[in-house]
Order: sequence, then structure tokens, then C-alpha cells
Amino acid sequence: QIVPLEIDGRDVPVVVLAPAEAPPERGFPLVVSLHGQSVDGARECDHNWRPQRGVVIACPTEASAPWRG
Repeated sequence: QIVPLEIDGRDVPVVVLAPAEAPPERGFPLVVSLHGQSVDGARECDHNWRPQRGVVIACPTEASAPWRG
């Protein structure tokens, strides 16, 4: 699933991998993978994370990678 996330007034597409199982009462922990510019969020999630049990993975795609500043 791709979800837009607003960063500095711009919508940044974020690939989100959520577990198939029902979330516990407090929800799942979130891991955000802030990768380099040479890879997009879909490839980052697919190559390095795959769906995980009990954790949500978010891999943003942003050409200027504002989190690197």
C-alpha cells in the first residue's frame, strides 16, 4: 500500500507493509526505513524488509531525501 505523507508541504509517497494479523490493543510498532537516493521506497521495502510479523514497515520515496539534511 502506498500512503502520501506530507513533509515540508510536499506529499511524499510512502510504501507501507502491514502485518496480516490483527493488531494488538496497543497497535504495532513502526519501523521507518530512511534509505539513500539510489533506491525508491518500493524497492527498499521489497529487497530489505518484506512483510514482517508484528511490525509495520514504512519506506518513503523522495528524490531530494529531506531526512538526509
